[in-house]
Amino acid sequence: MTRTTRTTRPARLRAPRRTLAAAVVLPALLLPLTACGGGGDADQGGSDGGASSDSKSGSKDGGAKGGNSEDGKDGKDGKGDAGGDGGSGGADGSDKAAKPLGEQQLRSALLKTGDLSGYRVNESKTALSEDDDDTPRTGPECRPLIDVFSSDSKQKRSAWAGIGIVKRGEDELNARSTIHQVLLSAYRPGDAEAFMGDLKSAARQCEQIVDKKAGRTEKVTVEARPSPRRGDDSVRFLMENTEKRKTGVLVTVVRSGAHTMSFMSTSLSGERVAEPKPVVDKQLAKLEAATGR
Repeated sequence: MTRTTRTTRPARLRAPRRTLAAAVVLPALLLPLTACGGGGDADQGGSDGGASSDSKSGSKDGGAKGGNSEDGKDGKDGKGDAGGDGGSGGADGSDKAAKPLGEQQLRSALLKTGDLSGYRVNESKTALSEDDDDTPRTGPECRPLIDVFSSDSKQKRSAWAGIGIVKRGEDELNARSTIHQVLLSAYRPGDAEAFMGDLKSAARQCEQIVDKKAGRTEKVTVEARPSPRRGDDSVRFLMENTEKRKTGVLVTVVRSGAHTMSFMSTSLSGERVAEPKPVVDKQLAKLEAATGR
């Protein structure tokens, strides 16, 4: 590639992820939602659903202020209860005996274009950060928040698969785009429960993450939000760059048995991102159908 080519290439194609603070301004994990940056629609239906979703299994492991939800109901502002109650889980909220899904099964369980009216599902090539240099060095009280995004998490995923979602018709990101990164993860017995327990504690206790890279110091605030009360357990929190609050990331994580669903949602308009209720509910229904729950 010549120097001229490198200079004129659109920045959104490079999608660098250098610091957590930069990611909170415009998460590089979400940039592959652009048609040029990450590919086209995810396959509609199909048994594997894998041609346009990002997934891995058996490797080193492997997420804007909440306002009105996308179904029109008002979200709650301010500090929420990060210890969210479960929803439709089993009697004891635990499925330790259930065998977790594998890579192909997770890929099939991901949303496809056509599953949810008005949304387009796009390929995601960077569902997890695998560069240790990009991982902020945080204390134990904040580390679980980083694990939502990191391939080097404490509880190792046995398999994972990811996609990106935008409103149908938004082939490229624009100033009004609302975008969602969706990650399905499978865990060995007991690890999903441990992951959620650590994450809920971190959402309550960690107020700020300091990210130092290349001589720069950037700060990301963390604010617990009311639980979406879905699945066996759930948690939601907001991450905002302290200097660039115009766009933050609303993170929603739901556990169903030995699996978790992580949603990173952001609005590029500077307005409050809508709580992704339709996306969460439809994805949970597909995951539970795949696991026979």
